[in-house]
Amino acid sequence: MEEPLIKQVGHYQLLDVIGRGGMGVVYRAIDTSIGRTVAIKMMHGTYADDKDLLERFHREVRSTANLQHKNIVTVYALDNFEGFPYMVMEFLEGRSMAEMITSHISQPVVDKIGLVCQVCEGLQYAHERNIVHRDIKPANILVLKEGIAKIVDFGIARAGRSETLTRTGQIIGSIYYMSPEQISGGLVDSRTDIYSAGVMLFEFLTGELPFKAADGDTHATLLKILNDPIPSLNKYSREFPEELDELLRKAMAKNVEERFQTAEDFGYELSRLQDTIKRGMAREFLLQAKLAIGRKEWDLARQQLQEILKYERRNLEANELIQVVRQEIQREQKSVQIAQLRSQAQIALTGLHYEEALECIEMARRLDPDDKELIALSSSIKTQVEQARELAEALRRGQAALYAGDLGEAEIAVKKALEIEQSHTEARALEGLIHKELEERKRRVQLQGFVEEARREISGHNFLSALQSLKKAQEIDPSDSNIRELLSWASRGHEQEKFRSELQACTSEIGQLLSGDRYVEALEACRVALVRFPDQPSLLQLFQLASRQLDVITRRRTIDKTSAEARRLMDADQHDQAIRLLEETLISYRDEGNLETLLTIARSESERKQREKEDREKQQGAIVSSQDSVEQSTQRRQEVFDMLTAFQAALA
Repeated sequence: MEEPLIKQVGHYQLLDVIGRGGMGVVYRAIDTSIGRTVAIKMMHGTYADDKDLLERFHREVRSTANLQHKNIVTVYALDNFEGFPYMVMEFLEGRSMAEMITSHISQPVVDKIGLVCQVCEGLQYAHERNIVHRDIKPANILVLKEGIAKIVDFGIARAGRSETLTRTGQIIGSIYYMSPEQISGGLVDSRTDIYSAGVMLFEFLTGELPFKAADGDTHATLLKILNDPIPSLNKYSREFPEELDELLRKAMAKNVEERFQTAEDFGYELSRLQDTIKRGMAREFLLQAKLAIGRKEWDLARQQLQEILKYERRNLEANELIQVVRQEIQREQKSVQIAQLRSQAQIALTGLHYEEALECIEMARRLDPDDKELIALSSSIKTQVEQARELAEALRRGQAALYAGDLGEAEIAVKKALEIEQSHTEARALEGLIHKELEERKRRVQLQGFVEEARREISGHNFLSALQSLKKAQEIDPSDSNIRELLSWASRGHEQEKFRSELQACTSEIGQLLSGDRYVEALEACRVALVRFPDQPSLLQLFQLASRQLDVITRRRTIDKTSAEARRLMDADQHDQAIRLLEETLISYRDEGNLETLLTIARSESERKQREKEDREKQQGAIVSSQDSVEQSTQRRQEVFDMLTAFQAALA
């Protein structure tokens, strides 16, 4: 709505503009003294200085102020604001009949007649108080939301019989609704309003004016009003009863004496016709309702019966039938609601939402406590709810026992859950976890048994038995680092035990040789032993002992081939390459005991080989020196022999 430029007029607060007319503006306002919403019609501009218009404005107030009727707008006060007169009226919320006509809203004929009947009641009240409206037309009839018709704008109303009110030689009023006597300038009385009401009813029914020139020419229109007969309603629709044509012809008679003489008479005849139409409609609606009942179309039947009661509230048969229909509708609604609740329950059951399903069924049972299927379904769901609770409790106990490591209790709980629901996914999954954990526990026990046995064997220096147990353990869990470490220890222990055993055998053999003064064989045995057990103090001591007993000690000569690639390189006298290989490997595999041991062996082998080389060189030098001495000795003996031979020959 439009915001008003003026905010306050006296004790009225203006809220917004609700209309504009030829003479002024209409505002919606609040009477701040009592909090009532009102309409304020105020003259504005130069119109407030126009005596004729000012007289018309005041006439409207005077004409309406003393009219207190439900079908006439109520005027509360007349006042002046800064030279602009205004009147305060009741605020009406609705639409004008003109808006209803132009909007082409479908409305029953009987309702349209009823609204015009109300207009006739308001006119009769005004006429009895010697007030003639003189401008009855659709725009001056406001229809409220409650269906009440209100007559507004008594601006050109006059008291009793009077001449046509003119302004500067022109006719004042809406020409299409003017009576012939208004146009011809004759005396005007209350019967002119009856004529205008007839024109308004004609337009309300057909959407067309009865008298209007095709080109909109005013003069031609006035001639039609004065001379042309009233068009028949059948020209527009066959639904209009013939009696309605007769009533319109009488209401719009050219001769005032042939018209209805009072608005009450016109309203009475319209009301009587309305009742006749209502009874006909009621019969038709009742017939359609009964047919709908026969087809069990309860909603349609209710609509037909409600149409009857809208016009005949006391229609006994319609009231009785509508009670039956309402009961059937309620029964159907209950059936639909029960079906919906059962469907919701089934959906909830599918999703295993037992509590929700039970709630739906219990709601359905409240609608129909005697339904045997619902009773059985409720009992079934309760059983399922209890089973679901037992299942949930069993699963909870199973999970708790599994997490606590009590596999026996977990197995009992999951067995209970599967007895309740064999195919329950979570129970099956929990069962799988428990079985897996049992197998793992069994495997760990077996593994631990082998490990403990290996530890005992290691403690008793039975390294070979320990290795056998550890290999069995490794077959169970190849990734167990503890087993790998024990294997390494056992392997080293086994090697060391073998080492000590072989070393003991060698020293015993060498000792026996020394005891039998077989020093050369003992020295050879030492060399052989030192190849296998380099830098062993006992062997070195035996070797030194044998060396002291013999002038020539045969140095160690043999080197065993090593296992794997490092051993192969050392056997090929590629000691540095073997060491580099082992060092390079140890960069990638730090703290690897076997490699470190092998590297130590490789380095020892390298050092040993170097010493052997030096020993051989020394030995070869000694041999060459010995050979030279022998040759020199032999030569000297030969020389001595030759000298002796010569000496003997000389003696002879």
